[in-house]
Amino acid sequence: MRQLISLGQLVSVMGLITYINAPFKAFFSILVDIQQALVSKRALTAYLNSADVATGVKEISKITEITIFYDSQLVVQALPGMHIYLLGKTGSGKTTFLRGLCAEQVYSKYQYVFNNCLSTQIKNEALKKQLALVAQQTVIILGTIRENIFFNKASQLSRPETLFVNQWAQRFPAGLNTQVGPGAYQLSGGERQVICLFRALAQSTPVLLLDEITASLDPETTKQIRSLINTHQEVIIFEALHRTEELSLDDKVIFFPGLDDPPLVGKYESIAQEMDK
Repeated sequence: MRQLISLGQLVSVMGLITYINAPFKAFFSILVDIQQALVSKRALTAYLNSADVATGVKEISKITEITIFYDSQLVVQALPGMHIYLLGKTGSGKTTFLRGLCAEQVYSKYQYVFNNCLSTQIKNEALKKQLALVAQQTVIILGTIRENIFFNKASQLSRPETLFVNQWAQRFPAGLNTQVGPGAYQLSGGERQVICLFRALAQSTPVLLLDEITASLDPETTKQIRSLINTHQEVIIFEALHRTEELSLDDKVIFFPGLDDPPLVGKYESIAQEMDK
């Protein structure tokens, strides 16, 4: 009986062949690009269209308050204009915390309350419209840089953000119209982060969730992006951060000692002393 080989199986076979015959490497690279682009497209589309992440049925108006508990103990109450940084070693729970805010991590010790309504009671579609997440695993769809940033008709950047993106995109062969994906221009980790960040900013949501967005960026680009993010005074921002040198002593932080330990909350000046213990 004739059997069909999947793209994943073909990539695995070609990967093995490249160890035997070097000319296959270029073809193998294209296959990997195709596979990654298709997976990314499916992942982003699935997240935007999914209806079974959260279990609630309630609608919710614009989010103006987020109250978070750990084992029924208050952790933080976040209001518009607050930028809260999440600190901790790899595996300490920062990403789990962010996933909980998106109602993707229901079974945890954290409880998230949006506008006095528990996250698990809110309809999934209603919650997703008000949250923009920039994850560590960046999702780049097959298309132009412009299509990646302005993912839907509602996408819109402020004038300073537009100026930055236009100038930043000049590094590419066709600027914002540069094709990214299989057989086209390939992006570095930092370039992927910039695209995904501005895709999130273009959604103009009241809550912005950032997971290590500056990990692969140079200091100058980081400084410019920080300045643009800080203009969003009406937004609630939670940001997992590894580079503590980017913080000021007065910044509000949540420190995660470990995955099964309660978080510590306060200004960075005081939390830094606990982190050194």
